[in-house]
Amino acid sequence: MDFFQADMNSSSIKANSTRDNYWGRYARTYDDDTDYVVGRPLRRSIYQRLAGERNLGYTLECGCGTGFYTRAISGQATRIMATDLSGEMLAAAKERLRNMPHVSYQQIDCETHIFPPTCFETVLMANILNTLSQPMKALREAYRVLKYDGALIAVTYTDYDVDAFEKIEIGKRYFEKFGLPPSGGLINYSPQQMEALISKAGFEIRNLDILGDKAKALYVRAVKTVPPP
Repeated sequence: MDFFQADMNSSSIKANSTRDNYWGRYARTYDDDTDYVVGRPLRRSIYQRLAGERNLGYTLECGCGTGFYTRAISGQATRIMATDLSGEMLAAAKERLRNMPHVSYQQIDCETHIFPPTCFETVLMANILNTLSQPMKALREAYRVLKYDGALIAVTYTDYDVDAFEKIEIGKRYFEKFGLPPSGGLINYSPQQMEALISKAGFEIRNLDILGDKAKALYVRAVKTVPPP
């Protein structure tokens, strides 16, 4: 079984409920479980890359989970709106970030229109696009709420260029910790697919890098460019 496997047949309502129940039940052990599946070095590499970002301004984080990556960007963002579909994940994030008053929280999915247009300077989507049955809806919402020249940072695990044996081992470890993937599936993007998806949503790709040694992740930085006069 590959670590990520696409299945795009779920309705959006069912997918939302399933994602909430699926990931929320692992909130207390998610960080340790994910370290076990993909390896702590990869997660630290992503963390360090995010911590090296600069001048993020008012940032919307879609799918903040336990707040692991929220902490990574906290020193470079003036304010952070951390959102997640799972109340259990948000509770874990609030506990981890309890000494960070510039972080606010909202229990919503990343497709919901509750924020005004062009109000954020950065949108972070770390390991969320690969869990969505309709990722384009989330990307278009990110585009809507970003200011012009605002940045989209998207990170997602991938098995692109991963050794066949390592794919099997990652799949075994995933099954051991999380069981079967959620009914909406987990999408395994190649760099080309990720670039095409984000570009189609209207963003201009500035960087697309592959992080990791055995397990890998795609790290994309894109911008919402000012439309021509």
